Amino acid sequence: MLSNLKKPEAILFDWDNTLADNWNLIINSLNATFVKYGLETWSREEADFKVNKSARDLFPEIFGDKSDEATKYFYDYFENNHLNELELFPETKLLIECLFKTDIPLGIVSSATSLMFCDGQPLPAPYA
Repeated sequence: MLSNLKKPEAILFDWDNTLADNWNLIINSLNATFVKYGLETWSREEADFKVNKSARDLFPEIFGDKSDEATKYFYDYFENNHLNELELFPETKLLIECLFKTDIPLGIVSSATSLMFCDGQPLPAPYA
Protein backbone atom coordinates (compact mmCIF):
# COMPACT_ATOMS: atom_id res chain seq x y z
CA MET A 1 0.00 0.00 0.00
CA LEU A 2 2.74 2.51 0.87
CA SER A 3 4.54 1.65 -2.37
CA ASN A 4 1.65 3.29 -4.25
CA LEU A 5 2.36 6.67 -2.66
CA LYS A 6 4.01 9.26 -4.86
CA LYS A 7 7.02 11.17 -3.65
CA PRO A 8 5.83 14.64 -2.62
CA GLU A 9 7.02 17.62 -4.62
CA ALA A 10 7.78 19.45 -1.36
CA ILE A 11 7.04 19.28 2.35
CA LEU A 12 5.98 22.39 4.25
CA PHE A 13 5.83 22.64 8.01
CA ASP A 14 4.18 25.16 10.23
CA TRP A 15 6.63 26.39 12.86
CA ASP A 16 4.67 27.07 16.02
CA ASN A 17 3.74 23.94 17.93
CA THR A 18 4.60 21.71 14.97
CA LEU A 19 8.39 21.81 14.88
CA ALA A 20 8.93 24.03 17.90
CA ASP A 21 7.18 24.21 21.24
CA ASN A 22 6.61 27.88 21.92
CA TRP A 23 3.82 27.55 24.48
CA ASN A 24 6.04 28.38 27.48
CA LEU A 25 7.36 31.39 25.60
CA ILE A 26 3.80 32.56 24.91
CA ILE A 27 2.87 32.16 28.58
CA ASN A 28 6.02 34.01 29.69
CA SER A 29 5.30 36.79 27.18
CA LEU A 30 1.74 37.08 28.45
CA ASN A 31 2.84 37.15 32.06
CA ALA A 32 5.52 39.78 31.40
CA THR A 33 2.83 41.89 29.76
CA PHE A 34 0.43 41.33 32.66
CA VAL A 35 3.09 42.41 35.16
CA LYS A 36 3.82 45.55 33.12
CA TYR A 37 0.13 46.49 33.24
CA GLY A 38 -0.42 45.54 36.89
CA LEU A 39 -2.46 42.40 36.24
CA GLU A 40 -2.28 38.99 37.90
CA THR A 41 -0.14 36.45 36.05
CA TRP A 42 -1.56 33.16 34.78
CA SER A 43 -0.38 29.67 35.61
CA ARG A 44 0.13 27.28 32.74
CA GLU A 45 -3.23 25.68 33.56
CA GLU A 46 -4.99 29.05 33.43
CA ALA A 47 -3.30 29.93 30.14
CA ASP A 48 -4.26 26.53 28.68
CA PHE A 49 -7.88 27.37 29.47
CA LYS A 50 -7.96 31.12 28.79
CA VAL A 51 -5.87 31.46 25.65
CA ASN A 52 -8.38 30.53 23.00
CA LYS A 53 -8.01 33.52 20.69
CA SER A 54 -5.26 35.42 18.92
CA ALA A 55 -3.65 38.35 20.69
CA ARG A 56 -5.51 40.60 18.25
CA ASP A 57 -8.82 39.30 19.62
CA LEU A 58 -7.89 38.55 23.23
CA PHE A 59 -5.94 41.66 24.18
CA PRO A 60 -8.79 44.17 23.77
CA GLU A 61 -10.79 42.06 26.26
CA ILE A 62 -7.93 42.09 28.77
CA PHE A 63 -6.27 45.47 28.25
CA GLY A 64 -9.12 47.59 26.88
CA ASP A 65 -7.91 50.86 25.37
CA LYS A 66 -4.28 49.87 26.09
CA SER A 67 -4.51 46.74 23.94
CA ASP A 68 -2.34 48.11 21.09
CA GLU A 69 0.37 49.13 23.54
CA ALA A 70 0.12 45.79 25.38
CA THR A 71 0.26 43.87 22.09
CA LYS A 72 3.48 45.65 21.16
CA TYR A 73 4.97 44.89 24.58
CA PHE A 74 3.95 41.22 24.26
CA TYR A 75 5.57 40.83 20.83
CA ASP A 76 8.67 42.76 21.88
CA TYR A 77 9.09 40.37 24.82
CA PHE A 78 8.46 37.38 22.55
CA GLU A 79 10.99 38.50 19.94
CA ASN A 80 13.61 39.42 22.54
CA ASN A 81 13.36 36.06 24.31
CA HIS A 82 12.48 33.52 21.63
CA LEU A 83 16.01 32.26 21.06
CA ASN A 84 16.46 31.52 24.77
CA GLU A 85 13.00 30.11 25.51
CA LEU A 86 11.87 28.37 22.33
CA GLU A 87 12.34 24.60 22.32
CA LEU A 88 12.30 22.23 19.39
CA PHE A 89 10.19 19.16 19.91
CA PRO A 90 12.43 16.16 20.66
CA GLU A 91 12.02 14.58 17.22
CA THR A 92 12.28 17.76 15.13
CA LYS A 93 16.00 17.72 14.42
CA LEU A 94 16.04 14.03 13.47
CA LEU A 95 12.96 14.44 11.28
CA ILE A 96 14.46 17.36 9.36
CA GLU A 97 17.82 15.61 9.01
CA CYS A 98 16.16 12.46 7.63
CA LEU A 99 13.96 14.39 5.24
CA PHE A 100 16.90 16.50 4.07
CA LYS A 101 18.55 13.31 2.81
CA THR A 102 15.56 12.59 0.53
CA ASP A 103 16.16 15.63 -1.72
CA ILE A 104 12.53 16.65 -1.23
CA PRO A 105 12.39 20.45 -0.90
CA LEU A 106 11.50 21.45 2.65
CA GLY A 107 10.06 24.69 3.92
CA ILE A 108 8.65 26.38 6.96
CA VAL A 109 5.58 28.57 6.87
CA SER A 110 4.81 30.80 9.77
CA SER A 111 3.29 34.08 10.77
CA ALA A 112 6.59 34.79 12.56
CA THR A 113 9.14 37.00 10.85
CA SER A 114 12.10 35.22 9.27
CA LEU A 115 14.39 37.10 11.64
CA MET A 116 12.81 35.22 14.53
CA PHE A 117 14.19 31.98 13.14
CA CYS A 118 17.79 33.02 12.98
CA ASP A 119 18.36 36.22 14.99
CA GLY A 120 19.02 38.13 11.78
CA GLN A 121 21.65 35.68 10.56
CA PRO A 122 21.37 33.38 7.52
CA LEU A 123 20.00 29.97 8.41
CA PRO A 124 22.71 27.28 8.55
CA ALA A 125 22.73 24.31 6.17
CA PRO A 126 20.72 22.17 5.82
CA TYR A 127 18.05 24.61 7.00
CA ALA A 128 18.78 27.50 4.58
